[in-house]
Amino acid sequence: MDLTNLSHESLDGFMEKLLGTLDGMDSVEAACINLSRSMYEQCIHQGAQSLVLSRVFRSIAFDQLPAEIKEAADQAVGGSAKDEDRFLVLLGTWGKEDAWRDRKSSAGHKAIPLDPSVVKTIPMLSRAIQQIGLDLGIETESKDPSGLGIAGVSGAFGVFHVETAPHSQYIPAQEGFVIPYGVQSVLGSGARLPNGEIALYISFSCHTIPESSAVYFSSMMVEFCRRIQALSTHVFS
Repeated sequence: MDLTNLSHESLDGFMEKLLGTLDGMDSVEAACINLSRSMYEQCIHQGAQSLVLSRVFRSIAFDQLPAEIKEAADQAVGGSAKDEDRFLVLLGTWGKEDAWRDRKSSAGHKAIPLDPSVVKTIPMLSRAIQQIGLDLGIETESKDPSGLGIAGVSGAFGVFHVETAPHSQYIPAQEGFVIPYGVQSVLGSGARLPNGEIALYISFSCHTIPESSAVYFSSMMVEFCRRIQALSTHVFS
């Protein structure tokens, strides 16, 4: 699947194969790992892999988290986490580095508090939530729209897209990640689950992804979440 020249047909073909592999999986986490790995391995441009990093997040209440994630979540809110607090939890990850292929190796993204006061301090996440249309009561400023191929929520529900990632105010870790790994574009998709939780996919590409490709990505997480709802009541493997 070539993200630089994506079409309905190519994305539909990818999703058909992906969804077929989910049957029999025993957890949402296993399905998310499969999605992140499949995107990483199958997004190819001129014979080369496009994605540097591919990740899937889902919102989960604090009291439903396993101990190892609870610790990170509690630390993220200064030791004041309540059972009902929601966190955006990394469930699937695959990338160029071995450490990016295990969510337990993540340094700072295991559990992100879904509190507007916290999210608005994370430019990429707040912009992703705004663009995808997942209303958390977050208002973000857009002083410099350059690099954003899709502006606003109404015209591109379900899509987060930054066509030009280098020097973008929305993409962090420029010196430690974007520049050394040659990240050119960021593309994501999100959905709200029937139970009110949200799911978010974000990928970082070393090939430029134009708006004409990004618009086809809006339905990916909706289809994925619809299928995994029927998989299992178990979130973690």
